[in-house]
Amino acid sequence: MHSQSETICFKIPKTLRLAAVQMPQHDFCRLRPSQWLNDEVVNAYVALLDANTPDNILFVSSFFMSQLHSGGYRKVTRFLKGVSGQPQQGLLTGKASMVIFPISEPVDRRADDPGLHWTLGVLHCWQREAVYYDSFPVSSGFDIFRKHAREYIMGRGGTENVRQEELDAWTYHHAPTPLQNNGCDCGAFLCANMLSVSFGLPHFAQKDIPNIRKHIALQLHRGAIYIPEYNIPKPLPVPVSATQEDINAAQVLLSLGTPTPEPPERERHAVRFDHEVQVQVFRRTVRASGTRDGDSYIENLGGGSDV
Repeated sequence: MHSQSETICFKIPKTLRLAAVQMPQHDFCRLRPSQWLNDEVVNAYVALLDANTPDNILFVSSFFMSQLHSGGYRKVTRFLKGVSGQPQQGLLTGKASMVIFPISEPVDRRADDPGLHWTLGVLHCWQREAVYYDSFPVSSGFDIFRKHAREYIMGRGGTENVRQEELDAWTYHHAPTPLQNNGCDCGAFLCANMLSVSFGLPHFAQKDIPNIRKHIALQLHRGAIYIPEYNIPKPLPVPVSATQEDINAAQVLLSLGTPTPEPPERERHAVRFDHEVQVQVFRRTVRASGTRDGDSYIENLGGGSDV
């Protein structure tokens, strides 16, 4: 018998910016259909992406924007550990191509408030663009995003001695993004958008969300990035299927939430991930030397290797 308060420890390595990932069973079970994703689930996925993307793509936690709102630039300088103010090594001077951060709205929420809506902010540093992704058709969050993103960029520019005309060249806009048709899937849209932006994938749709939720569970369970087959462009790289053991293990974790009526025997094992879930070979972090050189190590994600 598993307790819903039992803690799950995931095989996601600690990075400079994000701690090792663990969460209670009941939080993980929020990945079941129609459940609200909280900070624990979102930040676990942020940590997974941060550990499996190149060094020039940086992720920060869902508390970044609320801390920026409450305390200004000085309160969030610690969020980007490992990024210096030296020439060619600063956030705005070559170190980062993107900074990706989930936003829990309203940004003035209390620490114990789960929030009302999830959106995504992305700073495209090489293009000098701050982009806001919102899956809800009617939202007023962009103006707040633009205000605080500009405040952060101006503060960071001061730290890195960036010329004012370069800071003024930044643009701020609302990106077209798939829209949700309910009030509970914004967190799943957020996670799917983070994956799509960081790996340059095509858009998804509301109909994909049930499988996206399952894919998130599978990725967290394996500590690896799995790309849903409906998102992989043709021609495919050499695909490797997730093992049935992996799929079953993630499904068991999801089943540990609120008990549901026992289905008929013929349907008991009918819930599955997409048929032959495709796995793409991605660069992973080299941990042995304490560095994150994504170019020097390729892991076959189907092999279960840990770094």
